[in-house]
Amino acid sequence: MAEESKQEYPFELALHKFLIEINGLADSLPIIMEALDEARQKSHSKIEQFLEKNGQFIKKIETKEIKYIRQAEIYGISPRYAYDLKFLTREGSNFNAAFSITPKGFLVTIVSQFDAFMGRLIRAMYYAKPELLNASEKQLTFANLVEFGTLEVAREYVLEKEIESVLRASHSEHFEWLEKKLGISLRKDLSIWSDFIELTERRNLFVHTDGEISSQYINVCRKHSVSLDEDCIVGKKLGVNNEYFQRSCEILFELATKLTHVVWRKLTPSELFIADKRLNNVCYDLLKEEKYDLAKRLLSFALCLPKHNSQQDKLIFTINSAIAYKWGGDPKKAEEIILSTDWSSCNNSFKLTRAVLLDQFDEATNIMRKIGAKGEVDKEHYKDWPVFKDFRQSPQFLEAYTEVFGEVLEPIEISEESDSNDQDEPNFFMADSNN
Repeated sequence: MAEESKQEYPFELALHKFLIEINGLADSLPIIMEALDEARQKSHSKIEQFLEKNGQFIKKIETKEIKYIRQAEIYGISPRYAYDLKFLTREGSNFNAAFSITPKGFLVTIVSQFDAFMGRLIRAMYYAKPELLNASEKQLTFANLVEFGTLEVAREYVLEKEIESVLRASHSEHFEWLEKKLGISLRKDLSIWSDFIELTERRNLFVHTDGEISSQYINVCRKHSVSLDEDCIVGKKLGVNNEYFQRSCEILFELATKLTHVVWRKLTPSELFIADKRLNNVCYDLLKEEKYDLAKRLLSFALCLPKHNSQQDKLIFTINSAIAYKWGGDPKKAEEIILSTDWSSCNNSFKLTRAVLLDQFDEATNIMRKIGAKGEVDKEHYKDWPVFKDFRQSPQFLEAYTEVFGEVLEPIEISEESDSNDQDEPNFFMADSNN
């Protein structure tokens, strides 16, 4: 186990870096926008206070804007206060501009980070299968070879040029290139594809037209079956609210995860054991964060993969899928998932989670006692695993926990010094694969 944690897996590293980036941006924007809004309001208050102190109220007027009627007040002010007022209004305008521009900038950034992820993914592909580079049309002169000195340096040069040429194309062409290179379909039954295209095309608008809809945006969206609003016309300005931004982050999170695992398993099937573990870790984190809808989609994808490292890995995906549905608003679907699986030959940790997910708490506490204090499930698991979310609150659980461990349940301590880059966090549970 220790040696495994030291080994680097290029596909894993490519995805892990991107998921950290996308989560960081998703968490940061609301905080930044709240701070900007507070600054706007303070600026507005300062202007109001200045006018009340130094100006003379004249009258109220109504100004009709695009979607609403706004009330404004007219003040008269002495010329000697004009500069101070100009300074205050300029400060307010700056905060208003930042409030409008910042979400657009964040959207541009998440797409840019996705492009960087694509570059790392393509590089991992060529490292996994160097022969893929043999088909490259990039040519080197004899002078180039002399300059590079070694074939390894020359190969790296060709690789860089190959990645650059791919990334210069449109996002839909990126996927066309991957499908052709790998001989597999990547977009079939991919429900978020049209949303991904709209997102990337909106990013292009922010970069090139300050968000004004262009004919190219409309044409590309229609080509990829994007559902456009009736008032989507050339010249109209698009923006980014928090709901759209968070949804965009989920789209890129989902797409990057699925793409990585399809390509990874295709090119390096010998790493299937670590691929299953890492995919389960991603889904486990989503359950801990209560991002149940995204967890449902990724766990459905995981269960539909053509091959798993072991039956145990598939059962872990099954359990986590049931958790996502049970606490994601569809307990009947969760029950259906559990009842459609045969758990009779599984060890007690699986049987315990089955009973808990079916709300069979009396049966679950009997299994807890069988497992005991040194079995497959330890104290921290009982405190921390998402599957025990409701079970932990029941009198049956509290009584059995005290009986098994000889102590009253206390909250688990989480160190503030934990490493956010740790990739060996526990899966949903650690069960002996031979049981």
